[in-house]
Amino acid sequence: MEPMTIAGIAGGACCCLSSAVAIAGGAFWFLKRNKGTDPSAALGGALDSVSSLASAAASAGQDAVKAGQHAVHSATGPSAAAAPAASESDDDKRARLAQHIGAEQAAGITGLEHVKIADETDMTFIRQSGDAYLMEDPDDGDRMWMWRPADGGAERPAEQWTDHWGPLPPGDVAAFCDHWVDQQDAEGMDVDNLDTVLAGLGYPDVGAWKRTYWTAVKHFGRSPGPGANLEDWDTSELMMKHMMPARMRQQSRKAQANAASDSSLLEPVEGVTVESYAACAAAAAQGLGQDQFTALLAEHGMDVVKWERVNGEWSDRMSKDSTMTIVQIYGNAFQAAGQGQFGAAGAAAAASRTPTDGGAAGGGEPVPFERLCEIQGAMSAWSATGQDVNAMLQEVFGINALDWSNMSSWWMSRMATDWERMQAYTEKSEAYEAQYKAAAGVTGEDPDADIQF
Repeated sequence: MEPMTIAGIAGGACCCLSSAVAIAGGAFWFLKRNKGTDPSAALGGALDSVSSLASAAASAGQDAVKAGQHAVHSATGPSAAAAPAASESDDDKRARLAQHIGAEQAAGITGLEHVKIADETDMTFIRQSGDAYLMEDPDDGDRMWMWRPADGGAERPAEQWTDHWGPLPPGDVAAFCDHWVDQQDAEGMDVDNLDTVLAGLGYPDVGAWKRTYWTAVKHFGRSPGPGANLEDWDTSELMMKHMMPARMRQQSRKAQANAASDSSLLEPVEGVTVESYAACAAAAAQGLGQDQFTALLAEHGMDVVKWERVNGEWSDRMSKDSTMTIVQIYGNAFQAAGQGQFGAAGAAAAASRTPTDGGAAGGGEPVPFERLCEIQGAMSAWSATGQDVNAMLQEVFGINALDWSNMSSWWMSRMATDWERMQAYTEKSEAYEAQYKAAAGVTGEDPDADIQF
């Protein structure tokens, strides 16, 4: 087997790890857009955007959410109201919207052709869980949980809020975020079973979770000023610093649980475990010659022919494993092997991806931040311009796929708790990408970029 082929196999771990970070980041983006609000409440508003709302609508959205929720007072569901006309002019929509958020705010909203106003649609009551209600929109069948506590809940000054930590250790932000990511997944993908999921976490009902959520907002969020209602507190810092690590811990927990429930996932292939397989791939990714690679395989009880079979079987299992369990364990073992010139950074990153940790990797910077951004931008440019990325990495930066996997994973664990640094990474990488594209003779925008199929 040629060294480049070996490096290509090992390089797959980098892609898998980067994908895990991207998945976690997706949740971050959603939460950041809804700062200061309970994510479940954001789903239940009177404005249901078919596409992105105009910026003016965003400022009015909070009041529209409250207007839509005020209809839910008891287990009998909201009172019936006339359904909106099948087709409305912008003026008619603005007039109806003004009834809830005021004429001045309604007048400033643009793009009403993309907005459906559903506050007059009768919601169907499904069931109650504490002082939260599962409701269904008869127009589209969408279901959502609405919280209508008798004491006003978060719609009152934070100073009047009584803490309720539920099953959590008081003040433990990591434990709260671990529950929060599970709650988000259930409410987003399995809303009918949200109360069951929360019961498994120790909450007697959905209403109890809501009180724990707002207690966390009070302690970990940021107040807009004295006397402000709790619902107006800013949670962006809480989400930026703690939610991505919580997502990483969640993925590790799921991987371990999947492996425990299905022993066939990690059953050794001809006596070779996934960890041993990953260690061989990591060592080989340094660009070993044929003799060195053969000696490495012998240490693990393989020759080249057996390696081909083992590699094929593990690769096939990973491609069919929809739970990503094997990929995660392989990726951690790959980097935990500590191979290459940045092996220590890779091992530190792997150590941080545990169910009990999920924090930033320890140790010193494997490369300066600016250098990281340049390498990322260069790789994107080389890929876009049809150049051999592996060859160019070695020629320009003196690194290989394993080195990049190690250094980028270390930095990603750091940026997971530093949103401003993550944004800078994106901006700088894009600038370097443009620079390297220009060096390759590619300038300007893609003339076909606006063509859609």
